[in-house]
Amino acid sequence: LEATSNNGMVVNFPTPTATKNGPRITVTCSHDSGSVFTLGTTQIICQTDEGRTSGWTVTVSDTTAPSITVPSNIDANASVPQGIVVEYPAVSATDIVELANPVSCDVGSGALFPIGENVVTCTATDTSGNIGTSTFTVTVISDVPLPVINMPDDITADATIKDGAYVDYPTVTATDSLGISDGPTCDAVSGDLFNVGSTTVTCTAT
Repeated sequence: LEATSNNGMVVNFPTPTATKNGPRITVTCSHDSGSVFTLGTTQIICQTDEGRTSGWTVTVSDTTAPSITVPSNIDANASVPQGIVVEYPAVSATDIVELANPVSCDVGSGALFPIGENVVTCTATDTSGNIGTSTFTVTVISDVPLPVINMPDDITADATIKDGAYVDYPTVTATDSLGISDGPTCDAVSGDLFNVGSTTVTCTAT
Protein backbone atom coordinates (compact mmCIF):
# COMPACT_ATOMS: atom_id res chain seq x y z
CA LEU A 1 0.00 0.00 0.00
CA GLU A 2 1.03 3.63 -0.60
CA ALA A 3 1.53 5.82 2.48
CA THR A 4 -0.93 8.66 2.90
CA SER A 5 0.96 10.60 5.61
CA ASN A 6 4.22 10.59 7.55
CA ASN A 7 2.54 8.18 9.99
CA GLY A 8 1.94 5.63 7.22
CA MET A 9 -1.70 4.83 6.58
CA VAL A 10 -4.84 3.34 8.07
CA VAL A 11 -5.31 -0.22 6.81
CA ASN A 12 -8.63 -2.02 6.85
CA PHE A 13 -8.89 -5.76 6.33
CA PRO A 14 -11.59 -8.43 6.76
CA THR A 15 -11.80 -9.94 10.25
CA PRO A 16 -9.96 -13.28 10.27
CA THR A 17 -12.06 -16.27 11.22
CA ALA A 18 -11.39 -19.86 12.21
CA THR A 19 -13.57 -22.93 12.44
CA LYS A 20 -13.18 -26.33 14.06
CA ASN A 21 -15.45 -29.16 13.03
CA GLY A 22 -17.96 -26.62 11.75
CA PRO A 23 -18.44 -24.03 14.54
CA ARG A 24 -16.35 -20.88 14.63
CA ILE A 25 -13.76 -20.39 17.33
CA THR A 26 -12.28 -17.16 18.72
CA VAL A 27 -9.43 -15.48 16.81
CA THR A 28 -7.33 -12.62 18.15
CA CYS A 29 -4.75 -10.72 16.06
CA SER A 30 -1.74 -8.59 16.88
CA HIS A 31 -3.23 -5.69 14.88
CA ASP A 32 -6.84 -4.67 14.37
CA SER A 33 -8.43 -3.63 11.13
CA GLY A 34 -8.42 0.17 10.95
CA SER A 35 -5.07 0.48 12.71
CA VAL A 36 -2.33 2.82 11.50
CA PHE A 37 0.49 0.92 9.83
CA THR A 38 3.83 2.73 9.64
CA LEU A 39 6.20 2.75 6.68
CA GLY A 40 7.82 -0.60 6.11
CA THR A 41 6.61 -4.18 6.54
CA THR A 42 4.47 -5.20 9.49
CA GLN A 43 3.64 -8.81 10.25
CA ILE A 44 0.16 -9.54 11.55
CA ILE A 45 -0.11 -12.67 13.69
CA CYS A 46 -3.50 -14.16 14.50
CA GLN A 47 -4.10 -16.88 17.10
CA THR A 48 -7.04 -19.07 18.07
CA ASP A 49 -7.95 -19.70 21.68
CA GLU A 50 -6.40 -23.13 21.22
CA GLY A 51 -3.04 -21.66 20.25
CA ARG A 52 -3.19 -22.19 16.48
CA THR A 53 -1.45 -19.26 14.68
CA SER A 54 -1.38 -17.84 11.18
CA GLY A 55 -0.57 -14.47 9.69
CA TRP A 56 0.32 -12.22 6.80
CA THR A 57 2.25 -9.04 6.17
CA VAL A 58 1.26 -5.47 5.35
CA THR A 59 3.84 -3.35 3.52
CA VAL A 60 3.41 0.41 3.42
CA SER A 61 5.67 2.22 0.94
CA ASP A 62 6.36 5.80 -0.09
CA THR A 63 6.95 5.99 -3.84
CA THR A 64 5.37 9.41 -4.40
CA ALA A 65 7.80 12.21 -5.29
CA PRO A 66 7.54 15.63 -3.65
CA SER A 67 5.27 18.18 -5.32
CA ILE A 68 7.07 21.43 -6.18
CA THR A 69 5.37 24.78 -6.72
CA VAL A 70 7.34 27.11 -8.99
CA PRO A 71 6.59 30.61 -10.30
CA SER A 72 4.90 31.21 -13.62
CA ASN A 73 7.20 31.86 -16.57
CA ILE A 74 8.89 35.25 -16.35
CA ASP A 75 9.69 37.81 -19.08
CA ALA A 76 12.31 40.48 -18.41
CA ASN A 77 13.99 43.22 -20.45
CA ALA A 78 17.74 43.71 -20.28
CA SER A 79 19.34 47.11 -20.88
CA VAL A 80 22.90 45.75 -21.01
CA PRO A 81 24.34 42.94 -23.16
CA GLN A 82 25.15 40.76 -20.15
CA GLY A 83 21.45 40.28 -19.29
CA ILE A 84 19.55 41.24 -16.15
CA VAL A 85 19.32 40.24 -12.49
CA VAL A 86 15.95 38.57 -11.91
CA GLU A 87 14.39 37.92 -8.52
CA TYR A 88 11.57 35.41 -8.62
CA PRO A 89 8.98 34.36 -5.98
CA ALA A 90 9.83 31.69 -3.44
CA VAL A 91 9.71 28.07 -4.59
CA SER A 92 8.10 25.56 -2.23
CA ALA A 93 7.70 21.80 -1.98
CA THR A 94 5.38 19.43 -0.12
CA ASP A 95 5.51 15.69 0.39
CA ILE A 96 3.06 13.05 1.57
CA VAL A 97 5.58 11.74 4.11
CA GLU A 98 8.46 14.13 4.80
CA LEU A 99 10.99 16.22 2.86
CA ALA A 100 14.63 15.33 3.38
CA ASN A 101 15.85 18.79 2.42
CA PRO A 102 14.47 22.14 1.24
CA VAL A 103 13.69 22.64 -2.43
CA SER A 104 16.64 23.98 -4.42
CA CYS A 105 16.92 25.49 -7.92
CA ASP A 106 19.89 25.33 -10.28
CA VAL A 107 19.67 29.11 -10.79
CA GLY A 108 18.77 31.07 -7.70
CA SER A 109 16.57 34.12 -7.37
CA GLY A 110 18.66 37.26 -7.77
CA ALA A 111 21.05 35.66 -10.29
CA LEU A 112 22.14 37.28 -13.55
CA PHE A 113 20.09 35.80 -16.39
CA PRO A 114 21.59 36.18 -19.89
CA ILE A 115 19.59 37.27 -22.91
CA GLY A 116 17.44 34.43 -24.28
CA GLU A 117 15.39 31.63 -22.72
CA ASN A 118 16.69 30.34 -19.39
CA VAL A 119 15.10 27.18 -17.97
CA VAL A 120 15.25 26.99 -14.17
CA THR A 121 15.00 23.48 -12.71
CA CYS A 122 13.97 23.06 -9.08
CA THR A 123 14.41 19.80 -7.15
CA ALA A 124 13.34 18.34 -3.82
CA THR A 125 13.99 14.92 -2.23
CA ASP A 126 11.91 13.18 0.43
CA THR A 127 13.07 10.87 3.21
CA SER A 128 12.28 7.84 1.06
CA GLY A 129 14.64 9.04 -1.66
CA ASN A 130 11.95 10.07 -4.14
CA ILE A 131 13.03 13.08 -6.21
CA GLY A 132 10.58 15.66 -7.51
CA THR A 133 11.43 18.26 -10.16
CA SER A 134 9.64 21.20 -11.73
CA THR A 135 10.76 23.92 -14.13
CA PHE A 136 9.91 27.42 -15.22
CA THR A 137 11.41 29.71 -17.86
CA VAL A 138 12.92 33.17 -17.52
CA THR A 139 12.99 34.83 -20.95
CA VAL A 140 15.27 37.86 -21.16
CA ILE A 141 14.71 40.24 -24.07
CA SER A 142 17.44 42.69 -25.06
CA ASP A 143 16.65 46.39 -24.87
CA VAL A 144 20.22 47.22 -25.93
CA PRO A 145 20.13 49.60 -28.96
CA LEU A 146 21.43 48.09 -32.18
CA PRO A 147 24.52 49.58 -33.84
CA VAL A 148 23.82 52.45 -36.21
CA ILE A 149 25.33 51.88 -39.68
CA ASN A 150 26.00 54.93 -41.80
CA MET A 151 25.39 53.93 -45.42
CA PRO A 152 25.99 55.90 -48.63
CA ASP A 153 23.01 57.16 -50.61
CA ASP A 154 21.84 54.96 -53.47
CA ILE A 155 24.23 55.17 -56.41
CA THR A 156 23.45 55.23 -60.12
CA ALA A 157 26.36 54.55 -62.49
CA ASP A 158 26.73 54.12 -66.25
CA ALA A 159 28.07 50.82 -67.51
CA THR A 160 31.64 51.09 -68.75
CA ILE A 161 31.94 47.52 -70.00
CA LYS A 162 29.41 45.00 -71.20
CA ASP A 163 29.29 43.37 -67.73
CA GLY A 164 28.52 46.63 -65.91
CA ALA A 165 30.86 49.01 -64.10
CA TYR A 166 33.44 49.11 -61.35
CA VAL A 167 31.87 51.35 -58.70
CA ASP A 168 33.58 53.05 -55.79
CA TYR A 169 31.33 54.07 -52.90
CA PRO A 170 32.05 56.13 -49.74
CA THR A 171 33.35 54.43 -46.60
CA VAL A 172 30.65 52.74 -44.51
CA THR A 173 30.90 53.46 -40.77
CA ALA A 174 29.05 52.29 -37.67
CA THR A 175 28.52 53.71 -34.20
CA ASP A 176 27.22 52.19 -30.98
CA SER A 177 27.00 53.35 -27.35
CA LEU A 178 28.92 50.26 -26.23
CA GLY A 179 31.39 50.22 -29.10
CA ILE A 180 31.70 48.14 -32.25
CA SER A 181 33.31 44.71 -31.89
CA ASP A 182 33.09 43.67 -35.54
CA GLY A 183 32.47 45.49 -38.82
CA PRO A 184 30.96 47.11 -40.55
CA THR A 185 31.44 44.59 -43.34
CA CYS A 186 29.55 44.64 -46.65
CA ASP A 187 28.77 41.81 -49.03
CA ALA A 188 30.05 43.91 -51.95
CA VAL A 189 33.05 46.15 -51.37
CA SER A 190 33.85 49.53 -52.91
CA GLY A 191 35.54 49.07 -56.28
CA ASP A 192 33.77 45.79 -57.08
CA LEU A 193 32.29 45.08 -60.49
CA PHE A 194 28.55 45.72 -60.33
CA ASN A 195 26.43 44.12 -63.05
CA VAL A 196 23.93 45.99 -65.15
CA GLY A 197 20.73 46.41 -63.14
CA SER A 198 20.11 46.98 -59.44
CA THR A 199 22.37 45.42 -56.80
CA THR A 200 21.57 45.63 -53.08
CA VAL A 201 24.62 46.00 -50.82
CA THR A 202 24.09 44.71 -47.28
CA CYS A 203 26.40 45.86 -44.49
CA THR A 204 26.60 44.40 -40.95
CA ALA A 205 28.11 45.62 -37.67
CA THR A 206 28.20 43.93 -34.26
